[in-house]
Amino acid sequence: MFGFFRLGVVVPVIKVANPNYNADKIIALIKEAESCDVLVFPELPVTGATCAALFYQKQLIINAEKALKKILHETSESTVFAFLSMPLLIQNSLFSCRILIKGGKIISIVPKSDLSDEEKKYFSDEYINLDFEFLGEKIEIDSSALFEINNFSFGFDERNDVQIIMDAKKADVFSLDRNLENLKALSRLNDSTIVYVSSGFGESTTDGVYAGQAFIVQSGNIIKYAQEDFWINDKFSFADVDLELQKHKTFVNARILKTISKSNTLTPTPKINPFLPDNNLDKYCENILKIQTLSLAKRMLHINCKSLLIGVSGGLDSTIALLICAFAKKKLNQDLKEIYGITMPGFGTSSKTYNNAVKLMEILGVSSKEISIIDSCEQHFKDIEHENHNFDVVFENAQARERTQILFDMANKLNGIVVGTGDFTESALGFATFNGDHISNYNVNANIPKTVIKVVIDHICKQKYFPDEANVILQDIVNTHISPELLPASENGEIKQKSEEIVGPYELNDFYLYYIVKHGFSAEKILYLAKNAFGDKYSEEFLQKILNSFYKRFISNQFKRNCQSDGPSIFDFSLSPKYLNIPSDADMRIE
Repeated sequence: MFGFFRLGVVVPVIKVANPNYNADKIIALIKEAESCDVLVFPELPVTGATCAALFYQKQLIINAEKALKKILHETSESTVFAFLSMPLLIQNSLFSCRILIKGGKIISIVPKSDLSDEEKKYFSDEYINLDFEFLGEKIEIDSSALFEINNFSFGFDERNDVQIIMDAKKADVFSLDRNLENLKALSRLNDSTIVYVSSGFGESTTDGVYAGQAFIVQSGNIIKYAQEDFWINDKFSFADVDLELQKHKTFVNARILKTISKSNTLTPTPKINPFLPDNNLDKYCENILKIQTLSLAKRMLHINCKSLLIGVSGGLDSTIALLICAFAKKKLNQDLKEIYGITMPGFGTSSKTYNNAVKLMEILGVSSKEISIIDSCEQHFKDIEHENHNFDVVFENAQARERTQILFDMANKLNGIVVGTGDFTESALGFATFNGDHISNYNVNANIPKTVIKVVIDHICKQKYFPDEANVILQDIVNTHISPELLPASENGEIKQKSEEIVGPYELNDFYLYYIVKHGFSAEKILYLAKNAFGDKYSEEFLQKILNSFYKRFISNQFKRNCQSDGPSIFDFSLSPKYLNIPSDADMRIE
């Protein structure tokens, strides 16, 4: 009435590849939203958007069609125009279809044409005058993707009064704010309304988390932001939007001209840590914690697992992973005693890191156990006829693998999973023992650089999520030299093996990681950026040395990343072979 529409956004908590279960959720939510004129679901809620190769299974497609029949039957009295999405087999081709339903009837079907490269593996985007019969009726295949409701147009592109965006993109620490700001700008440019809904909790966390972002923007203004992101329950919200406020839309094609700076000094200076945002650092850290926490919580619920096993060394990586275990347990209202922190002192364990690990677990209230690896490693050295005072790679890797074996065997004993601790930077450098600390059941640190972990722990202390005595320990851990502690300590018990003396400063490695993996810049350009960013802190010779080392380590250690454990994406790029498919035997060099 008077141009007002009640627009609803809904994000159901689904089960991947279980259309019958998902149909019941969809039905209940359509009925709950009966006061809405239009209701929008995220991408592929009938099957789940993360089915991947399961889309090749015909039984899944059959079950999805049965689910659609059920939805139509159970909502036959509904007056809501509901936008759904699901895979449909049409003329022997599988399409990802947007479907508009109302009153138990299919109004129209629009096969998605703007498929991503990943979607093209499973769905076709080629269709001309397709015929589709469902429940004995011929259904219109609407290639125009345009719907008129009460004299206003609804559709999936910028031509419409209301643009519907049904999405299924993984969340990262920048994507949520960036996505909202981009769509606000688009809405402002076109003087239009955008209804955006993305997949949420319940989608697979094999290599990412889905935040369930849902909002309505009109002419650049947020009309409704549906609850918080990373919601673990069904999400439903609506807003009354006056479409008559929108003016006639015009389109202007603009050519963008780029200029290249000839200066040796960049203004503004490149950030030393390009992984960090320019502002809203607290929100950035909170998003990281939410992604890590929700991904672990989803995995725990999916496999009905309560026991979490983690090797706690008193170092940065195991500390942040331990805290994430605590956050996940609290999120699920479960007992922190079901977190089992295992300290495994070895030949190089320092009293400082050991004491920090033990005290932190005590304060957090998790279960702890100490298992020395010295005797077992000495026996192993005897078995393989290795001199145990020969501090070579065998000496180091045997300890890492012994610790991993203990964790997995304890996980079996306690019916739990091993939570990994290896971080983004270590994965890029290959600075982990193959089939040792490089393996876990689920790695919450998989996409977090070493330098960012320090920032996140500082944030945790600032927010006082844990008692003050825990924060004292956390700050001490942040300020301690990073070390694998695999070589014997000095005579006075101090850490002798320092990681940055082996691989170079982590701030440099993370700088190179960002520009090499995310942007694929040339070595020459990256060195140019580094000189501008770090100024006189490092010589050009040293910057070049660490860059050469990074390339060598990065390329030669791809075989480790090809079989790395599942873990969530924090950024819009990662080292997962799904994102970065590099041959293990490449021979790329800086000439």
